Amino acid sequence: MVFDNYTTIPRSSDTLPASSYSRKTSADDIVGGSSNAASAHDLNELRQQLQAMKKQTLVIMEQSRKLSEREKLAQQQAQEAVTLKEAAVAEAAQAASRENYMLELMTDASLDMAGMLPKL
Repeated sequence: MVFDNYTTIPRSSDTLPASSYSRKTSADDIVGGSSNAASAHDLNELRQQLQAMKKQTLVIMEQSRKLSEREKLAQQQAQEAVTLKEAAVAEAAQAASRENYMLELMTDASLDMAGMLPKL
């Protein structure tokens, strides 16, 4: 049996990070050597697209804010309606109680006039 236990020694170019190279990549190298005018045109087009996206985002945010305000207003109106309903129910209960009391008084008066009211 033969074992080959060779280890390789790292070379200096393998150990240096890519950012340590002396030459930096320029925008023209990335675009593929196109002219500055074409790059400027592309940048302007990207800026316009970004502006359009910003405007769309602002419109959406404004619509969302308005919708939120409408929902808040609707919730307040619903709460007011519930409060008014509770007040109306309480008032109706009081009116029914007064009506029952008046009926009892009228019944007692009728029985007294007929001489049928029990003596206490």
